[in-house]
Amino acid sequence: MRKYFFLLLFAIAGVTTTRAQIANDPARDEFIEDMAKFAKTQKYVQQIPEFKGGAGALYDYMQSHIIYPEQARKEDLSAQVFVSFMIDWKTGLPKDVKIVQSSNKLFEAETLRLIKTMPAWTPAKQDGKSVNMVLTIPVYFHLN
Repeated sequence: MRKYFFLLLFAIAGVTTTRAQIANDPARDEFIEDMAKFAKTQKYVQQIPEFKGGAGALYDYMQSHIIYPEQARKEDLSAQVFVSFMIDWKTGLPKDVKIVQSSNKLFEAETLRLIKTMPAWTPAKQDGKSVNMVLTIPVYFHLN
């Protein structure tokens, strides 16, 4: 069966709008560790979807593509936005992107844009076949 819809929530480290040094970045290391913990604990599919290049590449993508909303920057605001999306079994692209919870509405449009413009992931696998899988992740907005 190719249509699995499982909602999984996993914690990831904060993402900021300024590029951090990739080497020796504790937030990046924590992000990778949290993704590994998530992969070990999930029981719905044999292989979870993977951003090409792994958790480190996902962190780098978000770090380099997030655009801080101008009004939020002027007001020195931060936020945490939980976003849900399905990794399509055919294309690996995120679809059905939805805000699940947000601490500040100013950041919701940017979160949707960030996820919708992601490159393809490697889809989840069950019994050797690609399947749909819904993920829910937090996106953190912080000014340094």
